[in-house]
Amino acid sequence: MAEEILAAGDADLVGMVRANIADPRLLPKSMADAPKTVRPCIGANVCINALLDHKTLTCMVNPELGRPLSTIDRPIGAARSALLIGAGPAGLEAARRLALRGFSTRLIEARDRVGGQMERWSQTPSRQEFLKAVRWWEDELERLGIDVALETTADVAEIMRHRPSVVMLATGSTPIVQGSADLAGTPVFGPYDVPASGGHVLVQDEIGRLSAMLTAERLAAGWRRVTLVTSAMHPGEGEGVTTAYTLLRALGRAGVEIVDRSKLVSVRDGRAVLSGVFDEARPVIEGVDAVVPLLGAVSHIPLAAELQAAGATVHRIGDAKLPRDVTAAVKDAADTVWSLDVHNSAGTPSESLSHSVAATLS
Repeated sequence: MAEEILAAGDADLVGMVRANIADPRLLPKSMADAPKTVRPCIGANVCINALLDHKTLTCMVNPELGRPLSTIDRPIGAARSALLIGAGPAGLEAARRLALRGFSTRLIEARDRVGGQMERWSQTPSRQEFLKAVRWWEDELERLGIDVALETTADVAEIMRHRPSVVMLATGSTPIVQGSADLAGTPVFGPYDVPASGGHVLVQDEIGRLSAMLTAERLAAGWRRVTLVTSAMHPGEGEGVTTAYTLLRALGRAGVEIVDRSKLVSVRDGRAVLSGVFDEARPVIEGVDAVVPLLGAVSHIPLAAELQAAGATVHRIGDAKLPRDVTAAVKDAADTVWSLDVHNSAGTPSESLSHSVAATLS
């Protein structure tokens, strides 16, 4: 786009700030005629939100910020192999970093595509830019010669037969859909398996983060009526100000009805009973056909115990370690790969196998 603006004579200079945060080597890569290797800015505004909150500059797709260059991607993996299970943001970033460090890397994914939650959220109108990051990771997998196996279920016996030097679980998290509300007789769906269209759907938000807002926005395209009930002061209360305000505007334009500072008590015969967080009276919501609870998530680590019992050193990364947001998952993946010791590619001991429950973000 910058080249087009300059070529058309519409400007003499184009400044790019966030794009250079996402990839500080944007200009050298572009001048070397390697634009596909430029890590794209996807407009998540994580950087701006951090600065507005007086926090350290961060980026959703670039975990290198603030780290000494001498510690990034030092080659150590000659004649070593790495296996990653799960191709969400954490798995994709870890696979790329392992290949850059010299590991012969294989990536297994149960679905028919890569991207995990990020790919799912990219189907939301306001988050289609997320797909740019997923496509970039795909290009990197090909460029670095990473072996990718889609629609493949990991088998412990097969994994141990190859004896990889490093095993990383990036199997993500599973949404919690059962809470304290009485929903007997009412169809209940997770955020990923809810039908694309229908009558009146109620999105129950107990997190106050991005996931409930994106779910409501996506469903507004197909459901006749969407009501978002949140226990927060407003939807997206836990997000940065630029993210929350932008999505609140998108929800308003999509016709999503918002009921804040409220908890869902029950839904019976289509009548949703609410209670105010501060004991305020709340009206009954009529005509509810389905409920989509956003209550948090639990780490999904089905193979961890079996792999450890078989003698493998297992690293859990991303949501498989602790359900968080994409920024944290990508940084965790990179930090884990960078922590692998030059004398011991297995690195630090594996994480505790206890399931971690936390709010799921995006």
